[in-house]
Amino acid sequence: MTQIAGDRNRLYGFALLSVGDSGRARATVTTLLSGSPAERANGLRSLALLDAYYGRYGRAVAWLEQAIALNRDDGAWVSELRNRLHLAGMHRTAGNAEAARAQLNRALAILQGAPRMPLTWLGFTGQHLARSGMVAQAESVLAVMEGRAPLRNADDSAFVRLVRGEIAAARGEPGAAVAALDSASGLEPRNYMRQGLARAYAAGGSMAEAVTVYDAMLRDSALGDEAQEPWVLAHFELAQIYDALGDSAAALPLYRRFAQQWRGGDADLPVLQQIRRRLRATP
Repeated sequence: MTQIAGDRNRLYGFALLSVGDSGRARATVTTLLSGSPAERANGLRSLALLDAYYGRYGRAVAWLEQAIALNRDDGAWVSELRNRLHLAGMHRTAGNAEAARAQLNRALAILQGAPRMPLTWLGFTGQHLARSGMVAQAESVLAVMEGRAPLRNADDSAFVRLVRGEIAAARGEPGAAVAALDSASGLEPRNYMRQGLARAYAAGGSMAEAVTVYDAMLRDSALGDEAQEPWVLAHFELAQIYDALGDSAAALPLYRRFAQQWRGGDADLPVLQQIRRRLRATP
């Protein structure tokens, strides 16, 4: 199997998932496990994202750990970094901040050995560092990014603005965060850019603007990459906004949709626990 064919299988698998055919989606990405080490690692990450889509984070973490072992044996440092960032995000969503920070420290070690890492992956690293409270480390990554001037394209500019915005959000500066993240989202309108913007609007009390951004996120149901978890969590985060606005009629369908999607998810996930408590409290 060629890498191109492997990517085609991965993309087709997540297209199947987007229309609710999880069985065929899993079968399609599982074919990658018979390919080269890079294709097997791709398949393992795809299986992790399939399980995470349904709230099965324990299984997702196990798949990613297998993928990382292959990445290390293959010397695939960019792929290892990417998978460690996925792990950091999953651990953070699962409420395990210490495990998230451990993955980010490993990610920083990779960056130290790869001084010309593409700005995209520096940007995702900076984002995760800021969200995990590792603000000084995020600032160091941002300094490296800013030192790459002149930036080559709009995507590079977007990731610099992304990290600036996430650092501002981590410092409790929602106004500065909105300014940077709105600019980033304008340059690259993907949900991994929009999520921080929506959160910054909410943190600053601009609920109507937050709702507008979350609505845009829900219309962009890209799966199988870094945009997936922000899209999934947007249902929960928007429902919380509606609750804060006293609009239970808008909040409850979002909670119910999420609870249905994660009905087989790990019972100890904080998000799932909050949703189930909220629904139990509904008359």
